[in-house]
Amino acid sequence: MRRGPPVSGAHEPALDAAVVRAQSWRFLYLAGLASFLGPASISIYTPSLVALRESFGTSNALAGATVSAFGLVLAASQLLYGPLVDRFSGKTVLAGGLGLYVVASGLAAWAPSIGVFLLARGLQATGVAAGLVVGGALVSDRFPPAQRAAAMGTLQMFNALGASTGPVLGSAVIALGFAWQVDFLVLAGLGTVAASGVLVLLPPLRAPSERFAARAILRVLGQPATCAVALLGAAQYYAHFSLLTFAPAVLSTAAHLEPQWTGLLLLPQTLGVSFGAPVLGRLSDRWGRRRVALAGIASCALALGGYTLALALAPGPGAVPWLVLAQGTFGLALGASAATQLVLMVEWWPQQRGAAVGTYAAVRYAGAALGPLVGGWLVDRVALWAPFAAVTAVLLGTALVAARLVREPPPR
Repeated sequence: MRRGPPVSGAHEPALDAAVVRAQSWRFLYLAGLASFLGPASISIYTPSLVALRESFGTSNALAGATVSAFGLVLAASQLLYGPLVDRFSGKTVLAGGLGLYVVASGLAAWAPSIGVFLLARGLQATGVAAGLVVGGALVSDRFPPAQRAAAMGTLQMFNALGASTGPVLGSAVIALGFAWQVDFLVLAGLGTVAASGVLVLLPPLRAPSERFAARAILRVLGQPATCAVALLGAAQYYAHFSLLTFAPAVLSTAAHLEPQWTGLLLLPQTLGVSFGAPVLGRLSDRWGRRRVALAGIASCALALGGYTLALALAPGPGAVPWLVLAQGTFGLALGASAATQLVLMVEWWPQQRGAAVGTYAAVRYAGAALGPLVGGWLVDRVALWAPFAAVTAVLLGTALVAARLVREPPPR
């Protein structure tokens, strides 16, 4: 033990610990803002999808594909960022990714055609994926086990809040009389704030202790318990982004609401996620990770089943209160289970936390990308309620698989 003078040296370790703790939480909130931008970029223009489709003269399926393209590139990019995080400072990777995101957001705002817009969306996703990978891996690396659930819950709150707040921001843009292109200028501004905060406020951040390589990804997916957890995330985000993409069309058709109001009616889903992630997510410390994860997916399935029935059996303004109630219930369940799933991944793979976080996020956003793509096809060929019926079936099937495979992490 170091023996120093009692006055000048006794408090140095405590001060150092306090500084590290402050830096960790500062990083958490900046990483949270970067994590917010990913899903917000998917959903911010969903209230304007009709206007975007008409602007480019395209179909419902291709308009939905602009949402899915972002999600697919986002999922793939999270795996590609692994080697960069291994080699370079997390601060450098995060700032560089956010810089690319800002430029791509400006390109999306000024895109002259659907092809250029799709290119801009891919570049946006490539840039913002840095926040999701660096944030998840380094938060898990910097916070001790006793604080990890709270930190992960906070990070997931930002992530899920981005998806749910995006349509509200998009509706506000419409309400103020601006065109859909302004959505992407708003994103460019938020990205600039996040990048500036990373450059000014963060110290250099070391890479995770383990290498995020293809072999590690295969090991995570080869473990039945963590593969099932990743599938839970994919199913719930498939549902989440299906709801965010097509709920505005439902509210416009069923209740004849103007686009600027439909985003506000997604607010219960936003509030549910905001409360569920940091608060209900901690219930897993008391009830067990597996129990909360399975309760979350079952509750999501029940909420979307109710949404589908209300839409199919009672179309019209009278269905709106039931639709909004189902959205709020879904948000609560999603928030609680998203944080629990991430903690499960970290605790199953304590020595490969970066690989576990990145793999989980990639699989989850692959599910998010499929929702609008499949849903657009179903809307064009079946009916407006069809995407939600498909979502309910996916959630129920995944719940049955997870009930057999998800297990509590082994004691360490």
